Amino acid sequence: MANETRKVAHSTEYWIAGMIAVFRFSIFGFYCFAFWIATIYIDRKMVNPNTGLEYTVGDLLSVLVSLMTGMTMVFGLNPNV
Repeated sequence: MANETRKVAHSTEYWIAGMIAVFRFSIFGFYCFAFWIATIYIDRKMVNPNTGLEYTVGDLLSVLVSLMTGMTMVFGLNPNV
């Protein structure tokens, strides 16, 4: 019975680790997407509707820091594997 439980636990560990890896990969993909969109906004001198001014590198950095803070909290929700 213990060997059977160990086999099930190991296979479950691999699935959980794989799902966490996919989750983290998608989050880092969103970071890349955010950088790409921000560079387009800055390059094309698009107007920020909140301020009425063009987007700046400071806007990019503030969004990046808020994303990193939020994702750090979300990563903390993962079980200890």
